[in-house]
Amino acid sequence: MPDDSSRSERLRRELGRLHITAGEPSVRIIARKSGGAISSSTVQNVLHGAKFPRWGPLEQVVRALDGSVEEFHQLWVEARTAQLDGPAPDGGDVVEEEIYDPTDSLPAEDAGRRAERIIADARGEAHLLIGRARREAALIIAEGQRVAAQLAREAGTIPAGERTTVERTIVDEAQALDRLEPTAVHQALAAMPLQRAALVLTHMSGTRAVAALGLYPVDDVAALLGMMESPDGSRLLQRMAAEWSTAVLDAMPPRDAVEIMLGLPANYAAKVTAATEPYRVADFLTALPLDSSVRQLAGLIDNSPDLAARAIKLIDPTTKADVVRGLPAHSTLELLLELDAFDASRLLAMIGTDSTVQQLTNMAPIDAGERLVAMNRAQATDCLSTFLTGQEAVRILARILEAVEPDDAARLLLDVAPTEAARCMTVMDRAAVIKVLDAMGMSEATKMIEAMRPSVAARVLTIAAPEDAARRLSAVTPSNVVSILRAMSPTQAGLRIAAMPRPRAGMLLEEIEPHLAATILHGLTLTEREECLEAITPTARRTIDDRLERVAHATVPPPGSKPAGTPPRHLKEGVAPILGVTDRSIG
Repeated sequence: MPDDSSRSERLRRELGRLHITAGEPSVRIIARKSGGAISSSTVQNVLHGAKFPRWGPLEQVVRALDGSVEEFHQLWVEARTAQLDGPAPDGGDVVEEEIYDPTDSLPAEDAGRRAERIIADARGEAHLLIGRARREAALIIAEGQRVAAQLAREAGTIPAGERTTVERTIVDEAQALDRLEPTAVHQALAAMPLQRAALVLTHMSGTRAVAALGLYPVDDVAALLGMMESPDGSRLLQRMAAEWSTAVLDAMPPRDAVEIMLGLPANYAAKVTAATEPYRVADFLTALPLDSSVRQLAGLIDNSPDLAARAIKLIDPTTKADVVRGLPAHSTLELLLELDAFDASRLLAMIGTDSTVQQLTNMAPIDAGERLVAMNRAQATDCLSTFLTGQEAVRILARILEAVEPDDAARLLLDVAPTEAARCMTVMDRAAVIKVLDAMGMSEATKMIEAMRPSVAARVLTIAAPEDAARRLSAVTPSNVVSILRAMSPTQAGLRIAAMPRPRAGMLLEEIEPHLAATILHGLTLTEREECLEAITPTARRTIDDRLERVAHATVPPPGSKPAGTPPRHLKEGVAPILGVTDRSIG
């Protein structure tokens, strides 16, 4: 059976998994979700402490994380029972962990001090709970007074220009506190119910109010701002340092934080958001109205594109699509470059084909290529079809395909019509085209070659080795091969004819004009020429032989003609003597 350590480890492991599943909220948030039943330090001890936790605090943490209380109680009982059943290190009675029986196995003096400290801690927690209960009760009373005064004013009982007694008292208190030092202000506010303190702060000068808030714990500052009207909370928050504002917003429920963020200047809100955890940013963007969410995300991209990229992945697809569609083009581009290729391709699918092509056009070819390759087949095909509608766009697509692996370029091009793919390959680098054709199957490559203009196919096949070019041409229809050979120089055409099987070479030579066939054959070796002629029908051979004789005579200098390099007579007789140049030196 598992020992006590393995059972305790399992309990810790399951608790850690539950914490991660819940989005890893901070200990302050967990404590707040428990309704004040446990403090943030107790949450810290339960999650990360070295000691075995008590069931009471553990139960509150599990409930705050939306876990199964029954399942964790079973795990806790098994782990605790294993501890109690296990033998003590010295073989005596079982020694419980300190958190359960802190006075066991301790000297009397140490046990007494430990017991006093535990009692003091318990009293402190009880005092904290009582204080929170009082503040909540005061909050309900103050809110009731405010609503009653508002209803009375609306009913005409109180003239619109007059303040209620409660309002007059709050304003007077605020004016009095404005004249005190921050420490004294904090002491006075701490003695008030939380709701009243929030109302007094809203009537104080911003500088004094922020100085007093600086002496509060972050959780209390969040609670105070959350009780204020949004404009008042925003006014005080923007006077704080960005890091402090971030901590305060992090301690607030997303809706409350968003209400305050809406009142912040855009640049300050972006700075605050840039220091926030990604999951909190996602919560903010989801809770904000669409136009505000777009502005916040655009500002965050400018200030912290990495955080924006991590946060956008945590937003639900519907909200994400709406927000991204509203972004300025330059912000979308920055975000797409920050995301990896797969996430960027999913984001591009949300903004439509035309916008996607525009964004790819604005990227470097290598970046655009990575994102194009990561798209699903239908999305990539739509993008290629859009690229192929304009001449300049085709050139951009060609640069993108040159930047990706040949296998990927071949896969993309095979999903569009061969004529369209051939248009793109026409403006691609010839070496890149050869690699792409190599990555295709023989039949696909043949279709691509036949779809090209003969002059383009000739240029591409000219840089391939004669044997490779002959192999590629072997499946092309004879009429197309003839057109491609005509577009080559006789020498290049001859090299490729010589690399073909002789029957096919002979058939092609018969299709070509006799004079061109003779010119091509004249550049071959005698053996190659004779082998090709043997594959031609007798009638065609007689015609080509006759042309070959003419070509041969045309390339032999006539009798008595001057050898190449002989200077003209006027130079020999006129200029050479003047310069002192002899016939021998010129020759």
